[in-house]
Amino acid sequence: ATDTKDAFTPASLSKIAYTLVSRTLLPYNASTFLIERQRFRSGGGSAVLEWTVRVNTLESMIWAVLETLKHQEHQQCSTLTLEATHSNRDAFPDVFDVSPQRVGGFWMAGKAGVELNASEAALTAPISPTRAAKSADKKEKIEVVGQWLSDPSKHGLSFTAEADETRHAFLTVQKRRKKSKGKKGQVGGEETVAEEVPVDGVEAES
Repeated sequence: ATDTKDAFTPASLSKIAYTLVSRTLLPYNASTFLIERQRFRSGGGSAVLEWTVRVNTLESMIWAVLETLKHQEHQQCSTLTLEATHSNRDAFPDVFDVSPQRVGGFWMAGKAGVELNASEAALTAPISPTRAAKSADKKEKIEVVGQWLSDPSKHGLSFTAEADETRHAFLTVQKRRKKSKGKKGQVGGEETVAEEVPVDGVEAES
């Protein structure tokens, strides 16, 4: 029920972050949370995009919520009156930040030239891939996501109505992008490439 212009204010994002952590993540009773560090810039550009600011703000709030809940639980468990009630509960999960480049390597594990090493040092150490390697990795990651979305039940995924619309938009754009690769021709002596068309208001680049 939040207006679009107010959906990304600190007041709104703080509620989203708390709900995500308390009602979605913590009920899994996981021992470890890995949070991918979000970039401040994309594609080496000098400008910081508005969406980047929004995502980074949410990331910071998720960290703040996790740290607050961790200390609250520690304080409760340390009191004599609540010690018995918490004795059988699992410890609060450990939380680590992960280098964005290493997350890509994790999802692409098993492909040629990619080895999976999930040690903390490997996940947090920076790497400097070449521009060509970045482009290839990006395409492969898109293919992996496309496989997940094209057969959700196989991967244990399900989507609500609005999320399913986004899934179909992604797959439609991906299908058109594949077709455009095979439609290069000669018009007036110049090479042309089929133009990608936005789908239902979703830009092709999205």
